[in-house]
Amino acid sequence: MKNYYLILPEKPSPFLKEMIDMATKNIEYEVLEYYDNLPNLKGKKIIFGIELPITGISNSLNKFFMKLFNRGYDSLLGSEGIVIVHSQYQYFTKTAAQSIIFMSNLLGCRFPGRPIVEATGNLNNFIPLQKVYNLPLEEICLYLCKELGERFVKDKVQKVKNPKILVLHSSNRMFSNTLTLWDMVKENLNDIKITEIKHLGYHHIFL
Repeated sequence: MKNYYLILPEKPSPFLKEMIDMATKNIEYEVLEYYDNLPNLKGKKIIFGIELPITGISNSLNKFFMKLFNRGYDSLLGSEGIVIVHSQYQYFTKTAAQSIIFMSNLLGCRFPGRPIVEATGNLNNFIPLQKVYNLPLEEICLYLCKELGERFVKDKVQKVKNPKILVLHSSNRMFSNTLTLWDMVKENLNDIKITEIKHLGYHHIFL
């Protein structure tokens, strides 16, 4: 049974293929291009390899998520993902990656820290990193893909026994949306010791 799956909704450009190859050097995976008979993806490792058209919208990717949402909001429960996205144009790579993560989260998929490598058409989004790596833009991109793949393989969820949460706030429940949201979250946290401390801060007015 496969544990790694590559979601490849569009035909990849040569450069996206290089990015994917770098990220999956030590990974055996199954490619999912068609979504009529999707396997059970709960508890799996999922690599999103996305080639964006000029509109920034992949209709095939939308079909993939529609299929999963129709299965239920737990269709990716226990799974983990990373996102590798490329466009031959200059826009939408970050927006597309964020959308993938948001929808996957809704379906139960988690992502490690820094789970995205995005490459625009001219790779200008890597210019700030040239001071760090002192490499050509293309090599920086491919290095980041390699590093992301290595972290993805090594990433493991370690459950904490007898977890404890400390909550610090200085809000008033009558007015704070954030505190209201926390109360909603707290109702669903079972078998966890929660300590809440309200900080009565001071407000300074300078004249």
